[in-house]
Amino acid sequence: MLTVNGSIYKDVDHKDFYHYFQETAMMWKLTSTKTRLFIVGEHENSDYITGTYLTREAQFKVKKISWQDWWKVLDPIVLEPLLFNVPGGCGLWKHPLAKNLRKSFPWKTGGIQFFGPIKPEDKTMQKIGSIAFGELYGRPKTYPTLLEGLDSGTSIACAKRFIIDRSKGKLLLLGRPLGEVAGATIRLFNSCSVFKELLVKKHGIPENYIHIAPPIPKPKDPEPVDMVFNKNWIEGYHPEGIAVGYSVIQIGTDKMRTYTGVPGKLLLGWILYNSWGV
Repeated sequence: MLTVNGSIYKDVDHKDFYHYFQETAMMWKLTSTKTRLFIVGEHENSDYITGTYLTREAQFKVKKISWQDWWKVLDPIVLEPLLFNVPGGCGLWKHPLAKNLRKSFPWKTGGIQFFGPIKPEDKTMQKIGSIAFGELYGRPKTYPTLLEGLDSGTSIACAKRFIIDRSKGKLLLLGRPLGEVAGATIRLFNSCSVFKELLVKKHGIPENYIHIAPPIPKPKDPEPVDMVFNKNWIEGYHPEGIAVGYSVIQIGTDKMRTYTGVPGKLLLGWILYNSWGV
């Protein structure tokens, strides 16, 4: 978990402060060595910043912080993805950066993805907050190596941001699937085969633990079918629900047909009205 010094925002007014930090997680510095997780609440008045902080016992309590010199006690938390292990599994707390307007970590549970059979009581925000932001309580997170994670047989977050999801049999890197796992064996997707050398040389995975899935054959383009042989059609213009198709109209009339497939030669007296999906 990374933080930035709040002093870089000391010149913001109340409107900008809440635009940047409302409903975000910040680091509250009680002393030079004692910190807590602070969640910024809604704007109430100009004298105080109202919010809640998480105690060492994983309880939320209301707290008001003086607006004057707030930057001396509140530091924004960088929006990097957070990985954490809980009993029975692990979690990834990640926000889409392109859509975020906050300058600190958004307190939105929709960004949390869980892996493994985790009990409901281990998914509460008090529990997750105390684990995901454990550094603020003198509990730095430690992760097993990827090799240790493979040997553990459980869903687990590993060093270098790897995730082993046993419930779906997947190996992920920050939420991106790289391949499948079964026991200690990794079967990389063909499109991720470049990771094999990295896993062997940088992460100590024995080469015989890793296999490469064969490439997925590219589907053949559908062959055009002459209109006289194409029996898959209905009267009228109905493109809805047809992935690949075309419609024709009879010259001099408003009579139309909608066909499934790729148009070939048309019957005499008919012209192409529209085609899609090719």
